[in-house]
Amino acid sequence: CVITVANPTDGAYAGAYTRSTEDVYLSADNSMRVKYLEATAAPYLTCNGWHVQSNSVQQTQTLLYCEESAARAAALVVYLGLESVAIPGGRVADVCTWAQEGGLCTDGTHGAIVTGLCSLECVALQQFTSGGLDEEYQTFDGTYESNAASNCLNAADDHKAAHALRQLRVTPASAEATACADLTAEMCTTHQYFEVVAALCR
Repeated sequence: CVITVANPTDGAYAGAYTRSTEDVYLSADNSMRVKYLEATAAPYLTCNGWHVQSNSVQQTQTLLYCEESAARAAALVVYLGLESVAIPGGRVADVCTWAQEGGLCTDGTHGAIVTGLCSLECVALQQFTSGGLDEEYQTFDGTYESNAASNCLNAADDHKAAHALRQLRVTPASAEATACADLTAEMCTTHQYFEVVAALCR
């Protein structure tokens, strides 16, 4: 339900307002509202009626994206054994896009490792909508569990990827939260996957 305020004393209040609750209508950017008030709600009111009000409270929300990493893309090439394979696009930087398009981000065997190395391509976009603003971002839930949402903002994805690598390629599994420390301590610089671990556990 939408109402229109026309020809108000202050022209800033003119425009369309969408119903939010039974007695509140909001402008598209949430900066103003039309609200039904009874005379007892405030000393300056003399009768019941609809009132146009402005919102002086401003809120901010930081929306973040994962970053591309040449070192991580190169590490994925090593991990997948693609050194002798022509990567589509002809650049190492394209390997993450190739992996994402090929379903490796969600692959049961390699998914956690690929996501750790290719966060920008593999981490799902989230939708943020507020006050007429509709944007996409990538986020995290800050946990270490294997079923946690992927992220690029803290160490959880790195640990998850390192844990998967340790289970799959190196030694028997240990605690996920300490996987990076365990792998770093175990590997020498000549190890087959040292470059992968170095990229994940920076």
